[in-house]
Amino acid sequence: MEGFTLKCNRFEDKTVIVTGAAKGIGKATAMAFAEEGAMVILADHDSEFGEKTAKEITNKGAEALFIEVDVSKREACYKMVETVVEKYKKLDCIVNIAGVISTVAAKDVTEKDWDFVMNVNLKGLFWCCQAAGIQMLKQNYGSIVNTSSISAYHTRELRSVYSCSKAGVSMLTKALAVEWGKNNVRVNAVAPGIVKTPLSVEIMNKTKGLEEKMADTTVLKRIGSPEEIASLILYLSSDDAGFITGQTTIIDGGRLAYGRV
Repeated sequence: MEGFTLKCNRFEDKTVIVTGAAKGIGKATAMAFAEEGAMVILADHDSEFGEKTAKEITNKGAEALFIEVDVSKREACYKMVETVVEKYKKLDCIVNIAGVISTVAAKDVTEKDWDFVMNVNLKGLFWCCQAAGIQMLKQNYGSIVNTSSISAYHTRELRSVYSCSKAGVSMLTKALAVEWGKNNVRVNAVAPGIVKTPLSVEIMNKTKGLEEKMADTTVLKRIGSPEEIASLILYLSSDDAGFITGQTTIIDGGRLAYGRV
């Protein structure tokens, strides 16, 4: 592939959807799939940065397609998968990274706050899984990787709704793996800790010393990179992980083991 230096060809001629692909972990994941030969469909509500990321990939000689999608809308998720299957005749993998966060005290959470988080992080993720899963069941193969969080395993102040949504993702991952395993469809999840994304950098820059404080909560004494999360996602999506399903893999630099939140 002209432009890209292929690390290996695990995803050559495979069709992969990455939601939340405009920035951060989603962008790193889309780029990593392209580097390994995939035809990458970048799905995001942010058309400006989504188109920009897709162009970065195609400028390096890989194949990429951007689709503007609001994953909280069931019909939009189905249309996304339909568009991909019409173009490529199959869907090998979907990676569900699109997500939002809320930092509202539990006593102050409104129905609007609750729905904002759940509609994207859990309901929207389910619609993406459902739409992709129906196609994969027809094919009798496929891989789904969802994005949970270490917040599914521990929580902190102002994270009540977010933590619930991510715990739901981990359980949904198990449930779908159980239902679809007999059709050779694997469903897994990753649970990142603190990762240096544009959003987290913006937050950390507002408070002097916050990045160092967050790094100190990990065993490795540093914050993770989007590329490190992408590497795990690619492994779980690949045939190398062919006997892994129904699992949520924590990738947090040892933060949970350390017990510092």
